[in-house]
Amino acid sequence: MFLFLIFNWRGGTYIVEKLNRRKVDRVINFFMPEKMIWPLLVSWAGIFIDRFLDLGLLGYAFWNVGSIFLVLYALQGIGILKYLFNRYNFSRLTRVFIGLALVIMLFWPGVNLLVIVGIPALGVSELWIKYRKL
Repeated sequence: MFLFLIFNWRGGTYIVEKLNRRKVDRVINFFMPEKMIWPLLVSWAGIFIDRFLDLGLLGYAFWNVGSIFLVLYALQGIGILKYLFNRYNFSRLTRVFIGLALVIMLFWPGVNLLVIVGIPALGVSELWIKYRKL
């Protein structure tokens, strides 16, 4: 899912820059407003309830909203990673290696949860730890 997201982000950015001949804001600047944590929490609480009680169509709505917010907070987590890479002057080779390691981890059962949950959790944690202001 994240690999698909990255390719779509890159492709969309390229197309918009070529058509509009202007620079598109980068993922490093992507930020979710603080109040957006509530739809994430409510949707994932609904998903939890749906696992034990059949909520029918409402369960599907919770899954859709929860997935959307998971991707949005993952974008914020990726932005934090990119910011930290820039701040601590990671070499291009190191950035590529870490990116490839994360992609490989996505295909490793069990370990993929670290990426699928960890990157959005990094984005959510910026509510309490302002990484970009450290």
